[in-house]
Amino acid sequence: MNARGRRRVMALAGAVALVAALWGPASALAHSKLTSPPSRDDFDANVNSPPCGLGGATRVGPSVDLTPGSTFTVTWAERIAHPPETYDISFSLAGDVTGFQPLMTGIASTGVGSQSAQVVLPNQETNEGTMQLVQNGTPVIGGTYYSCANVRLVTPRVSIDDVQVTAGGTATFTISIPSVRGDDVTLNYATSNGTATAGSGFQAAQGTATIKAGTTSALVTVPTLANPTATGPQTFTVGLSGPPSVIFTKATGTGTITQTAVADTTPPSVVMPRVLTVRLPGRGALVSFSVPATCSENCTLTSRLVLSRKVAKGLGIRAKAATVQVGAGTASLTAVKAGRVRVRLTTAAKKAFKSVRRLQLTLTTVARDASGNRRTVTTRVTLRR
Repeated sequence: MNARGRRRVMALAGAVALVAALWGPASALAHSKLTSPPSRDDFDANVNSPPCGLGGATRVGPSVDLTPGSTFTVTWAERIAHPPETYDISFSLAGDVTGFQPLMTGIASTGVGSQSAQVVLPNQETNEGTMQLVQNGTPVIGGTYYSCANVRLVTPRVSIDDVQVTAGGTATFTISIPSVRGDDVTLNYATSNGTATAGSGFQAAQGTATIKAGTTSALVTVPTLANPTATGPQTFTVGLSGPPSVIFTKATGTGTITQTAVADTTPPSVVMPRVLTVRLPGRGALVSFSVPATCSENCTLTSRLVLSRKVAKGLGIRAKAATVQVGAGTASLTAVKAGRVRVRLTTAAKKAFKSVRRLQLTLTTVARDASGNRRTVTTRVTLRR
């Protein structure tokens, strides 16, 4: 064999070795994607974050808030077929280059498709940290898929508002946190007498309220009673309690019961996801999706999905206005009962989106009650294939 032939054989052998190294069982997790909940800054926690380096020393991109010591479900997707394998899920503080501390070890991977495992997070607050799939003691790094998620372990800060209601009506309190989190925040609530007493001024209530992951509020309702003997405003309170991991910035809400009707100027409270990811079907297929919503009273929700003029022009959608509406949906909700607003893409948008793999848009929802009061909620929607 001449020199040229030998060089060709050596090049071919090197290429085969490289393919084996990339696709062999030892690196199958490099084709996995570890996903995390919606981030506190309205972006997918993995977007703009390159695969974490060894030790996860540097925080890059947005992160999600989780409660220290809580149990968290980690989900990921195996992208390629491979024999059963085991790996660990670990957590590292930002700047810690000494390695990852295991949260769970010996997790069995079953092949292509969705996977999940429940892990207990470290019981301490951190500014930033990295959760990662680890195999054979080495953090997995893989191509265009992410095997890590940036997280921040912080204690939820919770508050409850004050409300005013006409005797015989229902007082709706809003429990809120400052920003979206990646885990549920569950709290206990109970009413207490003030100048109004349970049984004559209001119906006693107690139970639990949960601020769902990806949202910032939950609603608590207390029916009030008509009291012919009352001569002026009366009050009662709703108190909150919870686990030690929760800090209350305002733990008591005051309900004021008026005996005569007053002008209703309070906008309805609306609970909707602040961040939403929608998986698009195959190219050319019809695209529509619905968004869960809860209203504090009888109200009508009107939603419109828009994209900027610049983005629309790039997609080949003509637009004269500053924004282009690509879908809309309307729903009427009965007080406190959950409903869904259905949103669809226009024909022009569907045609333009055929070649798009990922796109961020804004879903603006306006809630109107019977008195004409309104509240606007904005949801960041990511369309991705």
